[in-house]
Amino acid sequence: MVAWKPPGGLKESDRIMAEPVYRRVVIKLSGEYFAGAHSFGMDQPTIDRIAGDLIAAKQLGVEVAVVVGGGNMVRGVEVSSRGVSRPTGDTMGMLATVMNCLALEAAIERRGAPARTLSAFVMPQICELFTRGAAHKYLAEGRIVLLGSPPIPPRCCGRPKSARRRC
Repeated sequence: MVAWKPPGGLKESDRIMAEPVYRRVVIKLSGEYFAGAHSFGMDQPTIDRIAGDLIAAKQLGVEVAVVVGGGNMVRGVEVSSRGVSRPTGDTMGMLATVMNCLALEAAIERRGAPARTLSAFVMPQICELFTRGAAHKYLAEGRIVLLGSPPIPPRCCGRPKSARRRC
């Protein structure tokens, strides 16, 4: 990827920040964003672009954790309005978040950067169980940590809950 440069080049005041403001960030990605220009599903060029942006942040020395939504595949509220129980609909939505994480993890690793998907659901054949300790360990190892079916629901990924969990 080539960065845009203004005519006449960059002046010293235009230089990109060399030192990050934060040492650790938690990013919330809407599942709808994974669909790109489509209304449903996964758009691989979009996922690849997201992977590149996350890797660029990591290369600045920032520990990166990502809370991923699943609305590009299933919205629990919508499914439950069609006859599926609300808990089952929400579970389906949380499984969609894991599917998006796995797609993003593959895109990140294809670019040579390490990533790890963690989930609040026990799915040892698919991804690792989320614990705060595991997340901190992988962040310290330089991995991009992807949170599917997170302990903090994607739609309320607010600072107060993160603070209470000492993220």
